[in-house]
Amino acid sequence: MEFVIGLSIALILGIIPANIAKNKGKDFMTWYIYGVLLWIVAIIHAICLPDPSKEDNAKQNIVLLNAQGTSEIPEEIDINANALVEQTIFSMNDNQVFVNCNIRNLSLDKTIVAVKASGKMLNSFDNEIVVNGNSETGVLLQDLNIMPGETGKNRIEVLLPDNEIRKLNLHIDQIKYSDGTIWNNNTSHMVPTCQNRLSEKYLEYAKKYSSKARYHSAIKTDYWQCVCGFANRIESNSCPFCGFEKRNAEIFDLSNIDTNYESYQESKRLKAEEAKKANKKKMTMGLIASAVFAMVIIIILAMPKIKNQIAKRYIEAGNYDKAISLLETMDIDDSQTSLLFRSVHLKKGFSLLEKGECEEAAEEFKQISTNIFSALDGIEYKYPHDVVEDLLRVDDSNDVKALAYEFANQLAQNEYEKAIETYDLLGDYEDCKEKATNLKYEFILRYKDYITYGNRSILERYLNELSEINYKDSNKILEDLFG
Repeated sequence: MEFVIGLSIALILGIIPANIAKNKGKDFMTWYIYGVLLWIVAIIHAICLPDPSKEDNAKQNIVLLNAQGTSEIPEEIDINANALVEQTIFSMNDNQVFVNCNIRNLSLDKTIVAVKASGKMLNSFDNEIVVNGNSETGVLLQDLNIMPGETGKNRIEVLLPDNEIRKLNLHIDQIKYSDGTIWNNNTSHMVPTCQNRLSEKYLEYAKKYSSKARYHSAIKTDYWQCVCGFANRIESNSCPFCGFEKRNAEIFDLSNIDTNYESYQESKRLKAEEAKKANKKKMTMGLIASAVFAMVIIIILAMPKIKNQIAKRYIEAGNYDKAISLLETMDIDDSQTSLLFRSVHLKKGFSLLEKGECEEAAEEFKQISTNIFSALDGIEYKYPHDVVEDLLRVDDSNDVKALAYEFANQLAQNEYEKAIETYDLLGDYEDCKEKATNLKYEFILRYKDYITYGNRSILERYLNELSEINYKDSNKILEDLFG
């Protein structure tokens, strides 16, 4: 209940600051919400708002008549003056005419605080106005603070002696600076400005030197005209309006500009060609760099395959040590490289077994995997068959079997027993059973007529095995030899 009452009061009170603000030209609804939410602040704020109607009443008698000159460059200037009247602004109040002047400080190091100027009084038709027998009037501008090279105006408008005045051809008579010094213009010298406008084709060229370029520059006897149109004292080295330097004035002189413009165009063309060549060179270098980079990437990606191919050739040629050295420089985790690494150690190991170098062969096999290393480590091998048997026990993969098969085929030439044992180890691989059977029969035929203490048991074992499968005449030979 208390909340509802408080809200109702706030909604009513909010109307007061809203009405005050509305009467002063503000939006009612905005101020109403403001008043409801923050009544004390809003009412004080609304009361303190300026009343536009009072301001209009205060200004209703002031009429802006005209502005003579511009904020740029006047039609003529006094080149002996240390300041320039850029613009005179006329206004009327209570049937009296006032003037306000924009003054540019041409000094390089002093601040202007006051200016005395004088000039002829004219009406809108450029007719002279005479007051008390005099067609000229003086204007005193005080309380100025115009920094070197800058433009400022008097804060208080100056009353003119006649309400028909609409133009003043003012020239500077005296200047007072902030350091207390006073400059007197004893010899006024008016010269024209903005002579000989540049044609469109030269503007781009001229704007390279000054963004305000509009006119041909010219060097006269006692002054020089800048490309911005401003007339400078002959001893001035740069223009205060745009910064253009006097040493470049001859470039845009009416008599020289055609030649200089042609040189500029030629220079521009050469620079464009150089830029084109530079861009082409950059593009070429970029393409070369890209090609080199791509080639490096391709080589990096292809290098393992290239090395693998070289390693394969070494292996095929029997240069196992070279192949191993090459593969050790590569990533063994790569599947293709890993297979080659395994293959070269297997082949080198079996080549050593063929030479009867069992220990060396076992060392090669140990390089293949930790399982093989554990199975063969610490064992002193004397017979190649023992190495192969232990190898097949821990690794009966096809590549091991293939090499063991080739190894058995080599042994079959003159070492029947070892070859037979290897074939038996290989079991069902290829035609190992058939070869083992044939080799056992050949062994029996070779030694059946030469039975010794050493081969007797072997002959009997082979004959029993062959008899079980009724191989050829093994049963008859067994009966003849061992009853």
